[in-house]
Amino acid sequence: MIADNYSPHKHPQVRSWAAANDVELVFLPTYGSWLNWIESEFAALRYYALNGTDHRSHDEQNAAIGTGRAVADGISGATPPLA
Repeated sequence: MIADNYSPHKHPQVRSWAAANDVELVFLPTYGSWLNWIESEFAALRYYALNGTDHRSHDEQNAAIGTGRAVADGISGATPPLA
């Protein structure tokens, strides 16, 4: 399993479970977040949905994230929110 360097991933119980279940833990290099695809997904969300915005509720924020996700994915008809 490939994991980042988040400390719970290296907890002794996690390592013990991995060894008991024949799972090899492989950690990304420190400062190698660019190797983790989810980081690029988060970057797209920040850029298209959250930069320069101030959401008054979780519902507003979730709607902006949904729109930003559609824009980032290139879904037809989706337009970036106005900031």
